[in-house]
Amino acid sequence: MREADSSLSELVRDEVDTALILRVMDALTLEPDLEHFFQRAAEAARQLVGADGAALILKNETGALEYQFFHGENALRLEGFRGYQFPFESGTVGQALRERRSVLEPDYTNSPHALPDFLSAGLHSNLVVPLFCNDEPLGALALSWFSPMAGEITRTRRQLVQKVGDQLAVASHRHLLERRLREQAIVDELTGLYNRSGILSRLEARLAEYRRHGHAFALILLDLDRFKDINDLHGHAMGDSVLRDCAERMQHVCRRHDDIGRLGGDEFIILASTEDCETLDPLLKRLVTAMSLPLVVGGARPTASIGIARCPQDGDTAESLQIRADLALYEAKSRHGATSHLFEEALETRIIEAEERTQGILQAIEHGRLHLFYQPILPWETSQPTAYEALLRWDHPEEGLLTAGTFMPAVEEAGADLTRQLGRWVLHTALAQIARQFPRPGDPPCIHINVSPCHFTSARFPQELATALERFPDIPAGCVVLEITETALLESFEAAKVTAQVCHALGVRLALDDFGSGYASFNYLKQLPVDTLKVDGEFVIELFNDPENDAILRGIATMGRALGLQTVAEGVETPAHVDALRPMGFDRVQGFGIGAPAPLASMRARPGTI
Repeated sequence: MREADSSLSELVRDEVDTALILRVMDALTLEPDLEHFFQRAAEAARQLVGADGAALILKNETGALEYQFFHGENALRLEGFRGYQFPFESGTVGQALRERRSVLEPDYTNSPHALPDFLSAGLHSNLVVPLFCNDEPLGALALSWFSPMAGEITRTRRQLVQKVGDQLAVASHRHLLERRLREQAIVDELTGLYNRSGILSRLEARLAEYRRHGHAFALILLDLDRFKDINDLHGHAMGDSVLRDCAERMQHVCRRHDDIGRLGGDEFIILASTEDCETLDPLLKRLVTAMSLPLVVGGARPTASIGIARCPQDGDTAESLQIRADLALYEAKSRHGATSHLFEEALETRIIEAEERTQGILQAIEHGRLHLFYQPILPWETSQPTAYEALLRWDHPEEGLLTAGTFMPAVEEAGADLTRQLGRWVLHTALAQIARQFPRPGDPPCIHINVSPCHFTSARFPQELATALERFPDIPAGCVVLEITETALLESFEAAKVTAQVCHALGVRLALDDFGSGYASFNYLKQLPVDTLKVDGEFVIELFNDPENDAILRGIATMGRALGLQTVAEGVETPAHVDALRPMGFDRVQGFGIGAPAPLASMRARPGTI
């Protein structure tokens, strides 16, 4: 009878064990979430051997073993070990993986593989089942006892636990593949940062944290200055190298808990916590410094503009924070880059006004409300102008005739596309008007045309210039003088140098405008085929108010003669200016005292006076 009872008990246990294994197999098919599947698999394994608890240990991205999930009566006691890491070869887990078999430690306290942290937690015994999939070691299932084991574990039970482990290995491998696919979907392939989708998802998560726990953060937009010129001049491979370099710099200076992503092109986004003791200022300073370091890109020195909006001060939605960080970014760019700017309410008003200005300019181009006025440039020996400078005017329907200084900042703030569009209009219109007013070959005077830095250094400008010259063959190339500022040289000297050399090859001359107001050195002048120096008019206007201006003007005139350059003194407004400048040695003069800007037709009828 006892033998029959024993056989019946074993049969019942076998049926129970089989049911446990079948439930695990069903769960593998029906339960997509790894943690939920682990809870069901761990419960089956725990019941099979009578363990108090179970833990899933997986190899992480660094190659270390890491505790992921816990289950059982002592799960809360072990929960503090979630994320605990140790070397792959360490402990009982390392032994089980090396020997590719389950390892039982009935007396963990005296085991040579015991880890002090788990001894302190009261671990008495454990059974470790290695997890492999496609011969790849993934980690282990660890079954734990916190009191002496009730009895021995049969070979059959250990084999069944291994079967549970095998199912858990399949689930873990599937989870790993899915995680890698998710990461690929949110990671930028070029830089390894979050891609647009990934960083915007992190932004939503940050906003959710703010709503639940009040965790403040800042949204930082970072945009590389003149990155398009790098692509145009050096190719997209070099541009990609710059983007990777900049991504590494951001990762180096940002903190561990900051999220970094690439929105696209050369625009990056950083989500920075503002909860800790470190304020935002040190991070911003590190970013500006890191991004200003020289890059090996044909001698170029790209910089970055940075705009910041804070949650909740500046907005508490993804849209409001992005819009306001973008406004702050535009403000930083307007200050010639390599700087950061925090959003402020006044920005919105100013940007709206600038946008209205921009739309007005586009309409002015479309409806013919832009005009060119011309100011004469005279040599000392005659009152007949030998050159004219083309100056842009806007016939505004409400404000009247506006000079370029009142609307060009809005144009440049609107971006390079509009600036270049306006520059092309000025170039073609000036040549067309000169050709019309001076129809005889060889008759036209020199025409000075101002070119913005972003237009002059763009890769397309040389071809645009060549096309314009071909369109007006009666205007000798030597009669065309392009005026560029020292700013154009400083912002992108290598690009300016390339364009200047092409202009020189075409026969077009170059004038360095507002000379003395920037930092152009003799080295720059030696490397560029500059023909003319136009001294900054403020030196002449303030000649009698600042005694140092006299020495500066004489020095520029002397330097010009020494370098074989023509010199032009701008800002001549009074006869006293003329008398003071005459002995200094300037070749030509220009200013309202010589001749005010006017349409070219009327300008021919009234030559300037000295």
